[in-house]
Amino acid sequence: MHPAIELNQVSKIINKKKIINDISLSVFPGEVFGLLGPNGAGKTTTIRMIVGLMKTTSGSIYINGQNLASNFEKALSNVGAVVENPELYSFLSGWHNLKHYQRMAPGVTNERLAEVIQLVGLNERIHDKVKTYSLGMRQRLGLAQALLHQPKVLILDEPTNGLDPAGIREIRDYLRQLAEKENICVIVSSHLLSEMEKMCDRIAVIQKGEIIRVEKVADFVQHNKNEWFLEVTPAKKALAVARTITSNVSAEESGITVKLDKQQIPLLVSKLVAAQISVFMIRPAKQNTLEDQFLSITGGENVETV
Repeated sequence: MHPAIELNQVSKIINKKKIINDISLSVFPGEVFGLLGPNGAGKTTTIRMIVGLMKTTSGSIYINGQNLASNFEKALSNVGAVVENPELYSFLSGWHNLKHYQRMAPGVTNERLAEVIQLVGLNERIHDKVKTYSLGMRQRLGLAQALLHQPKVLILDEPTNGLDPAGIREIRDYLRQLAEKENICVIVSSHLLSEMEKMCDRIAVIQKGEIIRVEKVADFVQHNKNEWFLEVTPAKKALAVARTITSNVSAEESGITVKLDKQQIPLLVSKLVAAQISVFMIRPAKQNTLEDQFLSITGGENVETV
């Protein structure tokens, strides 16, 4: 499969300072890809270069196989994007905003217009003026605008900004549907790490202008497989008993944590009970979240909200 977006040794120098340092990245059709980075990491600059709002100092960017520098219009014809806030005409209705963008995108039919309005859930308010819209409704209209011309690549900055929990879930599910059923490459940035964890297939972490990690979300999170917490009394005695089975055991405030195959847990429990140790509860050990891992590898710096 050919990448929908490909960055080859891309760098950007602004005021003699290297903001982006030789980054390379491939994002494929059918995946939702997340960009994370602390404040000032270069994530915004990277997005701006991909959508043609800023030129690269060196390196190349390909969109659906087209070189952005040498074939600018053809490359960007494959892209739909909402960078920062959707740019809308507040004195016009949502419908007339979309009609305006329809005129600028050849081949967009009225049927496609109606389809997109239905998809983003604006049927009831599409003829109201945008100045009466909530922030969440503006986000939906911006998404509709980005999808009008059926792009191969969709780039969204804070796609769930201003939405209530139901709206966040709806947009998340819709982006997953776009990726899986329409084979669209979706690139998102967000400060809501819990949403990124649920939404994305892969994550790239950018720090100090460099990509320091690209991984599947499941691998990035690194769930503590086969680690178990046992609430026991007395914990010190339980620690000694557990060490007769495994050396991967540690004392906790109200029990012990052990690393064992699930099949070995009954053996451990029987040994604890035989040693007259009370076992109150057994559960999987606490799993790392995307936020835990992000803060760990970036030294606790705040995620960039752009």
